[in-house]
Amino acid sequence: MIGAGQRWAISLADLLMLLLGFFVLLDASKTARGAQMASVSAAVTGVPVKALRTDAATLFADGEAMLTSTGLARIRAIKGDALVRVAVNQQTQGRYDRWDLAAARAAAIARALPGKAEVELSSSAPANEVLIVRPPLNSG
Repeated sequence: MIGAGQRWAISLADLLMLLLGFFVLLDASKTARGAQMASVSAAVTGVPVKALRTDAATLFADGEAMLTSTGLARIRAIKGDALVRVAVNQQTQGRYDRWDLAAARAAAIARALPGKAEVELSSSAPANEVLIVRPPLNSG
C-alpha cells in the first residue's frame, strides 16, 4: 500500500503516462500532417506539389540500390528540391538487409536529383514504394 506521504507517485505516474501517449500520437500523425501542410503550402504559395510515387522495381535493379537507366532518367526529370521517402522492405534477399537497402536506395536517389534532397525511410509505407515529392513536405 502507498502511504499518505507517497501519493505524489501516483500523480507522477499518471502524468508520465499522459505524456507518453501524447508523444506517441504526435509521432503517429507526422505523415498525415506532412501531406496536409504540403497542400496548404501549395495553396498559399501557388507552387503546385508534384509527386512521383512508384514501385522500386521501376527505378532499381532487383535487390540492389543501383538506379537503372530508365530510373535515372525519371529521377533527373524532377526539378528542384525534393523529399525522398523509401519504404523499408519486410523481406530482402541478397547482400543488403532491409534497412541498408532502403538507405542505399534513398541515397542513390538523393545523389541523382538535381536539387537538394531530404531523405526519409518509412517502415509503415507499402513494401517497395518510393515517393519523391517536390517541393519537400517540410519546406517552409
